[in-house]
Amino acid sequence: SVMTIQIPPRAIALPPAMTQADTSSEDAQGGVSGEMSEVIGRALLITLMALVAAGSFGRMQTLFGQTDPVTVLDFLGELGSFVFAAMICLLAVLRLKPVRRAGGWAPVVSALAGGFILTLVNYLPTAPLSQSAMAVSVLLLAVGNLATVFCLVHLGRSFSVLPQARRLVCNGPYGVIRH
Repeated sequence: SVMTIQIPPRAIALPPAMTQADTSSEDAQGGVSGEMSEVIGRALLITLMALVAAGSFGRMQTLFGQTDPVTVLDFLGELGSFVFAAMICLLAVLRLKPVRRAGGWAPVVSALAGGFILTLVNYLPTAPLSQSAMAVSVLLLAVGNLATVFCLVHLGRSFSVLPQARRLVCNGPYGVIRH
């Protein structure tokens, strides 16, 4: 049995840097409105994750049907990447509007850098690995991808890349590890 606890948005303890989200008014310096920046952010996130999903799907097609154990693990890792990217695309469309968001540029830069800097690892040259080292590497990647999908399922519509308060999630992994 799953127990759901509804917490009113104002009951969420927020750091001082978090500000009330205003999605309808124009920015104080004449910038983009909160609603427009939310739409632009969603569109960029969906585009990026759709490209990741397409790349994973293409790699899955080349690996499909091969029976050696390392390739099967590699396929499972790509499957995890594909499901993760597809879920982010879906949740970017369905996610809740932010109740509060962090102010300033530093939290945005930190969130984007922390969230996407590891994608640069894909462009580094690879060293030749033994069959067993390759199997361990691919297994760790597959487990990591599947764990990420598990966490994203529990986060659901509260998912956000940027530091924003949507709804407090207290189930699954977020019931054990506080964020």
